[in-house]
Amino acid sequence: MNERLLVPYDGSAAADAAVVRAFDLAKTQGASVYVLAIAPDENGSTSSLPIGARLTDDLMTFARIGAQLGIDVDGSYLDQATEALVRAVIETHHIDRVVLVRNEATENSSRNGRLLKALAGNCPVPVTLLT
Repeated sequence: MNERLLVPYDGSAAADAAVVRAFDLAKTQGASVYVLAIAPDENGSTSSLPIGARLTDDLMTFARIGAQLGIDVDGSYLDQATEALVRAVIETHHIDRVVLVRNEATENSSRNGRLLKALAGNCPVPVTLLT
């Protein structure tokens, strides 16, 4: 059975790096990737698109890139993520490993940063933590 990787994604540079790393791992290990788009709690965006639309567009882009690379990519979007919801996604989608990028600048100052820090410290599956 192929490994299923979960990568949380909020549109940040750190999340982009996590997706790239998850794709690299998937390609070398024959794994599939599940991208969980999570709305950031910061509203400093200059885009004219609502955050949900932007993240959904990103999910479709990741699926297209994955197809070009021969990687099975799936995903979903959450407006308000909680540790319990992320755990439910892990269980429901049979995730084997979570790929996270540690961003010390935001891990204590943003809702998503605190969520990912908590998940990294107490996850039901192994976590690949990138710095």
